[in-house]
Amino acid sequence: MTPTPNIILLIIDTLRFDKLGSSGYQPAVTPNIDSLVNGGCSFVNNHSNGCVTSVAFPSIFTSTMPFDYGGYDDGIIDRPKSFPEVLQTAGYENYGLMTGHPCSSHFGYDRGFDRFYDLIDFYQWFRAAYVTYLAELIEQYVDNDKQSTKIFETIVEKYRRVLLDTLKYIDKLQDLPVRLPKPEKRNRIRTKVNAELRLIEKTPSLVIDKMILLAEDYQNYLGVPEVSKTQLMYRKWKKRIALKLHKRVFILSERRAVGASFVNALFTSLMANRKSKPCFVALHYFDLHEAKLQISKILCSLNLIEIFKFLTAAFACWKGRKVGQGGLLYDIALRRIDDEVGKFLKILKDSGMAENTVIVLTGDHGTEAGFPIRNFGSNLSRLFYKEHLHVPLTFYGKGIEPTKDLRLVSHIDLAPTILGLADCPVPESFCGVDLIKNQRHVNMEVWSENAGKGRCLLDSKRLFFGRRTKKWNVIGYSDKFEPSLTEFYDLKHDPYEQNNLIENVPEDVYDENIKAFKNRLLKLR
Repeated sequence: MTPTPNIILLIIDTLRFDKLGSSGYQPAVTPNIDSLVNGGCSFVNNHSNGCVTSVAFPSIFTSTMPFDYGGYDDGIIDRPKSFPEVLQTAGYENYGLMTGHPCSSHFGYDRGFDRFYDLIDFYQWFRAAYVTYLAELIEQYVDNDKQSTKIFETIVEKYRRVLLDTLKYIDKLQDLPVRLPKPEKRNRIRTKVNAELRLIEKTPSLVIDKMILLAEDYQNYLGVPEVSKTQLMYRKWKKRIALKLHKRVFILSERRAVGASFVNALFTSLMANRKSKPCFVALHYFDLHEAKLQISKILCSLNLIEIFKFLTAAFACWKGRKVGQGGLLYDIALRRIDDEVGKFLKILKDSGMAENTVIVLTGDHGTEAGFPIRNFGSNLSRLFYKEHLHVPLTFYGKGIEPTKDLRLVSHIDLAPTILGLADCPVPESFCGVDLIKNQRHVNMEVWSENAGKGRCLLDSKRLFFGRRTKKWNVIGYSDKFEPSLTEFYDLKHDPYEQNNLIENVPEDVYDENIKAFKNRLLKLR
């Protein structure tokens, strides 16, 4: 009887398909990732169903679209079964090691895991809580002259939950089987969060007023009942200096994501003490997402080993590089991530797991990094281009024949395919298909979507969509569920989506896409 395979899902945040050596990129700095792509079943036309992480992850874990089940604000909390839950029911022992706050247990991603580790950076966690989930509510509260009790109570409820989850994260990080550096910093955060909780229980209006005054900088004054004029002046000058420093490159930053090296160390410890039954492990590497912060990290740590690694990777990326190619910091971070992938593969081999393990490699979404350059900042409504959505998807290991699959696929197909590897039933709620068992299945289109900056409010906000076929990339939006198309790209003649044909697209093609957009919107009403 063939033993049930272990399955490891390795998600490299912001991993662009076109930046891999196996995709023809030069200089090729990804030999370890390339070995997986070339040695496995690789879907070279795979796309994310959303950019950024908070939009992409629901599709990966539940094979549903970002706007399904009321949107992605609460991750997968309100969605039907995730594939780890199915694997757990089938007898798998599940481990989750997540380094990004949008894929934390706060949003339900711990469902189906025996052990789940929120390895998040608290600076980003607090900032995202404000920018993404609280800012719009606070703006509405101010617009109502602070008279809306309902909005006030919603802000307090959401903020209290953020604070309570922060304490939960800190406690779990203190109990890791591998020591995470700087426990004293987390202890300070715990003290401040407890003080903030006391404030919000006693005088919630004071805490909300503090947020109104400070915006995302509120996190620097947790537990402080009143902000002095001196503190406000310090904040003003600090922001002014930071803007000048960051105009070209991030020299100093408070963001400190947990690195892939620590994820690998924790993975090693967990695998050494796991039970004999088959396991599923979800690993999330966040380093590439933080590519522009590498110099900041080195300057703040003054770590000679980090400096040496950075310079070594920089030399490898610079050698043979075209003039004006761009994206150097991304390439350096990618080279370093590839080294960690190599170490991960060695861990598997040394542990004896490699022979009975399938590795699933993907990126949750892409990013801007060199060509093509579009210069539209962080406008989420525009993230439907190749560099943001075209990501690797490779299945490598036991029983997988090396092949390049040219079909048009997306992340909603990932979960059913993983369940097929484990010979598990696919829930009816899943929208995708098992790509390996259904080799004749052809997708005529893949959709990507998001609601722009802030909360995902399907009934009251403009919704943005991208519809990709083998021939076209069509981008549009809807107001009150009425679609408008804004961009058309002919992928055969314009693969990098530089020439918008919206004014010259054939009428039958335009009508076909309007109909497709309306059909997608009907499913959301």
